[in-house]
Amino acid sequence: MLQASRELRSVARFRDGHIVAGAGRCVKGVVYCGLVTAETNSIVSARAGAVISYAGVALAALIPRVADLGGFVTVDEANFWITRSHTFLNALRTGDFAATAISTHPGVTTMWLGAAGILLQRFLVDAGLLPSVTFATALTLLRLPAALAHTICILVGFALLRRMLPPATALLAVLLWAADPFVIAYSRVLHVDALAASFGATGLLAALRAWQLPHRRGMLALSGIYTGLAVLSKSPALALAPVVGMLALWHAWWLPDTRRSPGTAVRALRGAIRVAAPAYLGWLGIVIVTLIVCWPALWANPVAAFNQIRVGVEVEGAQPHMLGNYFLGRPDPAPGALFYLVALALRSTPLTLSGLLLLPFVWRRFDASQRRMLAGLALFALTFTAAMTLFPKKFDRYLTPAFPMVDILAAAGLCGALNGALGMVKQRRSVLPPSRIRNLVVLLAGALALANAWFWHPYAIAAANQWLGGAAVAARTFAVGWGEGHEQVAAWLNQRPDIRGVATVARLPVTLQPYMQRGATTLAPRDDALQPDTGYVVVYISQQQDGVVPPPFDAFYGRVPPLFTAYIHGVAYAWVYQAPPKVEHMSDARFGDALSLHGYNLAVGPDRGRTLALLLTLFVHDAPPPGVRLFAHLVGSDGQRVTQADLPLPVDTWSPGSYVRQELPLALPGNLLPGRYRLFAGIYDPVSGARLPLGGVVPADPALAGPDATELLAFDLS
Repeated sequence: MLQASRELRSVARFRDGHIVAGAGRCVKGVVYCGLVTAETNSIVSARAGAVISYAGVALAALIPRVADLGGFVTVDEANFWITRSHTFLNALRTGDFAATAISTHPGVTTMWLGAAGILLQRFLVDAGLLPSVTFATALTLLRLPAALAHTICILVGFALLRRMLPPATALLAVLLWAADPFVIAYSRVLHVDALAASFGATGLLAALRAWQLPHRRGMLALSGIYTGLAVLSKSPALALAPVVGMLALWHAWWLPDTRRSPGTAVRALRGAIRVAAPAYLGWLGIVIVTLIVCWPALWANPVAAFNQIRVGVEVEGAQPHMLGNYFLGRPDPAPGALFYLVALALRSTPLTLSGLLLLPFVWRRFDASQRRMLAGLALFALTFTAAMTLFPKKFDRYLTPAFPMVDILAAAGLCGALNGALGMVKQRRSVLPPSRIRNLVVLLAGALALANAWFWHPYAIAAANQWLGGAAVAARTFAVGWGEGHEQVAAWLNQRPDIRGVATVARLPVTLQPYMQRGATTLAPRDDALQPDTGYVVVYISQQQDGVVPPPFDAFYGRVPPLFTAYIHGVAYAWVYQAPPKVEHMSDARFGDALSLHGYNLAVGPDRGRTLALLLTLFVHDAPPPGVRLFAHLVGSDGQRVTQADLPLPVDTWSPGSYVRQELPLALPGNLLPGRYRLFAGIYDPVSGARLPLGGVVPADPALAGPDATELLAFDLS
């Protein structure tokens, strides 16, 4: 453009605002300048589009990972990772680096990020920006650095994908990755699987990009760093090492010099190994350096740290889970080879599953370099899945590291099919050019992926492919229930007026107690029995999946209606029952299908001229008939009724599953003769006059109390 400007200045002659000389050269310069300007505008537009796409990807990745981040806490966080993060930070502050070897996973990145969240909370509190810290707020800050780390990995992955795939395919690939509910679920918690997935996917993409470049040292270093972080997150990420080695060998094998080398295939293979080994060993060295730099335990006692990982693989991975497992509708401590194949299908999204099914049919639409890149992703997904299948200890979340690769492959399948369809459209007249249609369809698919992610929010942990039955089928297929839903239980219990005066018994109090109001107590059962002050009992879905609900919970689940049920996407996850209150005199009397008499306390004893007062405790099985009344008849030893009570029951305020108190006052005449007196009671419908059928106990003599009456009390007056 500068040269064109100089030409214009040298040839143009102006007189009265008109060009009078060098007109031909001037026109040439103007055209050239216009072309350069158009090219510049195109570059600016492309850069603006890139900025917009990166910003959109950042928001797509970040928002579902940070929205309502402290909504519920998982069992592993409450039991392990929150405490481990504090321990890790204290070890760093005191210089006790050997003490940073805490977990067999090893979970080092998890604890680094958790420690960063702890420091963030302390900074905000010390600065006066956070005057009060609730558990939900503290959990949000603890998880926030990890959520940001996942977002950064997705952005770096996008930058790499843009250089290896067509722009539309790269954009859809990263959107499917960013909006994958299964990946989001574990990106929102302080845990290890999703970090291994994010770091591992970025490391593999960098390695694949490196083999496309003539000068690959920087990209291999980037891959080595991210791979090291993945291994520090969870040891199964070591599966990246053989995969990257195979990719290096594959690349070297297809080099022209290797293929043209004379001799046998064995000699060619040796030549490929000689070519690939230096780069691979350099990559491996970066991985090892990353491990050493980021894990302080390796500075102090490397042997003990590596032994800890070995023990985790040999002891934990090689044994079924100590608490059992569940697969395909029944308890199964060691699910077989089918487990992860089912998990891959059921935990995918409809878009992802569609893309995977389409990919084989559109494979040839990608060039050789792109096919090698996609094959590398598929190689890792298959290798990782096969490796995890070998271990008897299986959970669907263990497959998380394979899902970013699966999402990218699915995007390739979808875009390949789209390009095939656009090829047919191109042969006909179209309102919009095919490139514009492609972009619109990709944006629509990305929007659908994001809408699907938001549909599952904040319970992405329950997400399952809607085409295969969704959350309901997943709950009948895999072990579910990691603490989610307990925050709903706590919100309901916190509204109970007596919640501070009683204990709530639950299998997982660690995920329930943090959301209970101050003064409320949550306990685990002691010796399979309820504590004396138990007011509420919570049964969780993981207990129900075991097939046999253990005591003391078996006295409630399936036997009496719950007061409250917590649902997640239509699946019942937790049931809240009211524990039976203490009574002095127990009863098994049941009136119809709706009410039963649990027992009563004698508030005021019998005496002439006084009011006998009983405090009845009724249990509501179902909605009672409206307007029913309680009757009580006091009959003397001669069989004559001496006094009675007839009370309306406020059944419209009673909820099924609840125990209700009902006072029964009975005024005793002052002239009662000495003898034995018996108190009978029942419930009747005043409209029809019919008594509710009595069950559970032997009815009283109809000659004394009429039909369907139970004897409550007998006493003697002298």
